[in-house]
Amino acid sequence: MRAKITKQGSVTIPKTYRDRLKLVGGSEVDVVMSGMKLEIQPLLPEVSVKTKKSLMDLFGALKPEKSGVTLEDMQQAIIDGASRK
Repeated sequence: MRAKITKQGSVTIPKTYRDRLKLVGGSEVDVVMSGMKLEIQPLLPEVSVKTKKSLMDLFGALKPEKSGVTLEDMQQAIIDGASRK
């Protein structure tokens, strides 16, 4: 699809592409030169201050897997390993 560059260097991204990539006015993109091509990649939006969470807010969000090994099992394995030497 063709687009024109303005005197200020701006390029309008065609609406079909903007819609498909969910780009709106103010969206940020990364422009990368690859040989003689320019690639425009959408950047992920910044997390808003309202949705930012501190590390403490996330405490407990992930539950550790149960290993199925008890302290007694570990102690016995240490004794068994030491007796083999």
